[in-house]
Amino acid sequence: MAADAITELSRQSEPGQRLGSKEELRRMLGVSAGTLNEAMRLLTSRQIVILRPGPGGGVFAAEQTALVKLGNAVLAREVGSALLDEARVVRSALELPIALDAAEHASDEHTAAMTAAIEKMSAAIDDKDVLEFLHATWAFHGRVADAVRNELLRQLYASLLDLIESSTISAAAARPTFADEMRERLEIHRALLVAIARHDATAVVEAVARHGA
Repeated sequence: MAADAITELSRQSEPGQRLGSKEELRRMLGVSAGTLNEAMRLLTSRQIVILRPGPGGGVFAAEQTALVKLGNAVLAREVGSALLDEARVVRSALELPIALDAAEHASDEHTAAMTAAIEKMSAAIDDKDVLEFLHATWAFHGRVADAVRNELLRQLYASLLDLIESSTISAAAARPTFADEMRERLEIHRALLVAIARHDATAVVEAVARHGA
């Protein structure tokens, strides 16, 4: 709801227009700082807003490219099972080029963000929190995408992640998930992180193959 409200505010504004500070928007929407930060992550990945630090900074309306408008139009659609199936197929096909691009260009900052997501996955297993584990898993893939230099590839993949996550995570959370299964998924994602951090293309291919198995 916070992301939808800021999206509408951005659409009513000129590109580059300041929408307010994060704190001003948080108070206006009546949400927590954590909720606003998650909304900002989503909106910056969709290039709906731009965050600028320092004096005079804040949240600004972004100029949306044709690709971004198309992606957001897809996300705004009522999602049916056929569309979700198609999205999963395309996302699966993009996993390897995404991971290889990330391995080539990932900085220490990128790998630190991926590591933080892995740590949240591990903590969720300890807490037996399936929903948090799923959120952290999607967040990990989002942080991998952040390292991708190919803008078209990154935007398409990010849109697919948002579409699949928003449409399936509630149903997935209701499904019984055992700790052993979660630990196995954690180790697969950890192997992908190590491969990317080492810029090891061969290890990336192996990790993605395990992920899709």
